[in-house]
Amino acid sequence: MLLAVISVVWAINLGTLPPADFVFNNGTEVKTIDPAKATGVPEGRVINALYEGLLRSVPDGEPDDLGRTPTKPKAVAMSDSYTVSEDGTVYNFHIRENATWTNGDPVTAEDFAWSWMRFLHP
Repeated sequence: MLLAVISVVWAINLGTLPPADFVFNNGTEVKTIDPAKATGVPEGRVINALYEGLLRSVPDGEPDDLGRTPTKPKAVAMSDSYTVSEDGTVYNFHIRENATWTNGDPVTAEDFAWSWMRFLHP
């Protein structure tokens, strides 16, 4: 019962919070946020926060002695599943049906193909 009351109060109070700035401590200024031109770790951090790819890495296992958690790719981003050919040379990604750009246009396979070609020739 107490948990239910706390949940309701919390939900009501969170709805009244004023807008706030989001601070991303990156350690240094980025040179670009263009994924095709970025080469540094600071840029990579910001790009990973801004763009959603076909796959996203998720934790997979316990941290090592240095505190690093191993990760594995998982189809939880723009794709909802993927298959790999037996010889490992062909990947088929199935884009989420509800995947849209910020303007509401649907995300298509052609969008990703264009991005990969741009990576090759920025």
